[in-house]
Amino acid sequence: MAYQQKRSSVVGKVPTVADFGSDTGQLIINTADGKIYMLVGGVVRAFSNDDDLPATAPIGSVIMMASDDKIVPPGCLLMNGAPVTATYPELRAHGIAAGWERNAAGDPLTPDMGGYFPRGWRPGQLVDAGRVFGSAQEDALQNITGEFETADSTGLLTEGSTPKGAFKKGAKKNSGNPGSGTSQYAVAFDASLVARTANETRPINRTFTYWVKAYPAKVDTGSIDLANLTRDIQGVATSVSDLDARTQVKLNEKIGFYTGSDANEINFPIGHYVVVPSSGKPARNSTATIRLASDNAVYSTGGSGAVLAGVWRQRGYFEYYNNFNLYQRVS
Repeated sequence: MAYQQKRSSVVGKVPTVADFGSDTGQLIINTADGKIYMLVGGVVRAFSNDDDLPATAPIGSVIMMASDDKIVPPGCLLMNGAPVTATYPELRAHGIAAGWERNAAGDPLTPDMGGYFPRGWRPGQLVDAGRVFGSAQEDALQNITGEFETADSTGLLTEGSTPKGAFKKGAKKNSGNPGSGTSQYAVAFDASLVARTANETRPINRTFTYWVKAYPAKVDTGSIDLANLTRDIQGVATSVSDLDARTQVKLNEKIGFYTGSDANEINFPIGHYVVVPSSGKPARNSTATIRLASDNAVYSTGGSGAVLAGVWRQRGYFEYYNNFNLYQRVS
C-alpha cells in the first residue's frame, strides 16, 4: 500500500473519489474536521477519534463488567431480577422465548445475578445432570463421613482416645465407672478443624456486575492520535521522495523480489516492485505492461514473454551504465 500526504485541493473539505486519483492506497487528512479519509472499494471512508460503530453483541448477551452499577454498558440492563417491559421489546421477546420467570403482568424478569455464580448448561449434560435451564441452585457441600469406636457401652470416648479428621473430643462427662479413676467424652463434629467455614460453600472469588444486552447501541471503539499518524505518513512520503532522488545506484538486470504463498515470477503481491532496464524515462506514475523474457532473466516493457499480473506504475528512474525504471504493482 502506498501512502501520500494530504493534497492541498482537499484541505478544508471532505474529499471525493476524484480527489484520490488513480492510487487507491493513499490517505487524505482533512484539517477542517480532523478526520482521515481513505478510498476503500471505490467508496470514501472517514476515520476519526470519535468514530462510533454499532455494537454487534446480540440481544440477550451477558456482559460481565469490572465496575459497579453506576457504570452502565451501552444498551444493557443490570441483571437484578427487574421486569423487562415493552420499553425493551427485543429483550422482552428474548426473555419470554428463553423461559425467564415472569411477573403478574406477564413481563419476563432478568435473572438476578446478585451473589450468584454462572454455570454452563446444555441439553443432556452429564455434569449437574437433569438441571433445568435458567434455574437457581442453592449452595451445597459434598457429603463428609467418618467413624470412631468407643471403649465401652457408654458410647463415649475414653481419656486416651484420639479422634482424627473432623472429629474431636467434646465436653467431659462424669459417667466413668465407679472407682476406675477415668473420664469419658462426648464426640463432636467440627469441619472448621480442617477447612475454612462460613454460612455458604463458595470458591475464592471477586465481585463483578452482570448486564444483559437489551437494545442496539453505539460504543466508542477507541481513539487514534492523528498527530502521530500524520508524522508516520510524512516519514513514509519522505522515504519515497529520497528513493526518487537517487540516480547513482548500480542494479543487476535480474533483480526482482516477492513474498506470499501464491507469488511467483509473474504474480507479485500488490505493492511490490520490479526493476526494468529501459532506454527511456517514462513519466512518473505512468502505466506499463511488463513482461518476463523467455529466458527468465530480464523484465522488460517490450518484446515477448509472460505478462506480469496486475497494473504497474512507474515510481522511479535509475541511471548507472544502463537506464533502469522502478515499477510498482498497484492493483
